[in-house]
Amino acid sequence: MIEKWKSIFIKIYTGQAISIVTSGIVQFVLILYITKTTGSAFYLAMASMAGFLPQGILSIFVGAFIDRNNRKRIIVYADLFIALATLLLVIFISLNLLSINLILIFLVVRSIGSAFHAPALQATIPLIVPVENLLKYNGYIMAIQSLSLVISPIIGALLFELLSLNIILSLDIIGACFASLMVIVVKIPEVVKNDSIPNNYWFDLKKGFEIINTNKKIKLLFIYIFFFTLLFMPINALFPLMVTSYFNLGSIYLGIVETAFALGMLISSIMIGKLVFFNNLDRNIVLACLLMSFSLILSGILSLSMYLIFILLCIIMGLCGPLFNSSFSTIIAQNVAEEYLGRIYSSVFTITLLATPIGLLFTGMFADNIGVNIWFLLTGILMLLLVVFQYY
Repeated sequence: MIEKWKSIFIKIYTGQAISIVTSGIVQFVLILYITKTTGSAFYLAMASMAGFLPQGILSIFVGAFIDRNNRKRIIVYADLFIALATLLLVIFISLNLLSINLILIFLVVRSIGSAFHAPALQATIPLIVPVENLLKYNGYIMAIQSLSLVISPIIGALLFELLSLNIILSLDIIGACFASLMVIVVKIPEVVKNDSIPNNYWFDLKKGFEIINTNKKIKLLFIYIFFFTLLFMPINALFPLMVTSYFNLGSIYLGIVETAFALGMLISSIMIGKLVFFNNLDRNIVLACLLMSFSLILSGILSLSMYLIFILLCIIMGLCGPLFNSSFSTIIAQNVAEEYLGRIYSSVFTITLLATPIGLLFTGMFADNIGVNIWFLLTGILMLLLVVFQYY
């Protein structure tokens, strides 16, 4: 007999798994469509900005809203809001009114829905999963996300050749509705409200920053995740240059590298849930940074004939993201009261989403001038310094 909380978790994440995969397919297909239609790096950059910037800005403010309201309803409404936006885009396509600008607007609207959905879902997990099982189940969540990164591009590329765009988009509507249904049918514990706390939005927002600022462990973790994201996120964007410009290989070899990275993420997510060694959360974070540093430094000094070693290093790089993020999320859940989790996780999303374009900006400014392999080497050294400064 499955324990009640496990049954709730399985139902929710069965729905989320379907939705994550269909969303990944749609995201990949839209990037393919923009690439084939415009061939413009500008529009690809605009699509990336439309996808993460609204979420990054709104995440500053939605946390207090999540903590003050029913998280189950927020998750459902956000999913249905995204489904409605997709449905409208399908209708515009059917009327032959599709344009690149319309896709950008759609990505902005979708990002607004995600600003509410992602932190609300993250803040709900500690209400369901016992604290001693949080790390393991955060690992399972990362496994679902990693598996989506592996299969979504493959399925998306296949469907792009076989089906029309509006039919592919319809899959995302089905996925979002199914995910909403799975949340609707389960009973999620509500946060016990403290009646002595003023029902004031600005008080809530200030309280979230106060928790981060006064809790030394949380404050250091927030600084740490900002710099980790700053260094980690641009690396994946450099894989095409590393493969084509440095190793002088074709697109099929790039596909192998991308798959190797996603495979590393999947392996890491599974190991976190199974091995006792990964129960030490602080050690996990240090280990993730050390492995990333080691992989980047070695990647930066590889000769042109060492592509196969680069594939192995990409698997190791992939291990680091889930190991870091699962441990980070668990530490937050263990050190912050349930009624404040929404605003804290929203702050996490804000930091990571805003650190990403900064990292990409610096990468774009320097990588072309000094060589992509040298940038890998320097990033590895900076990641190593991050460990030193944090713990010594």
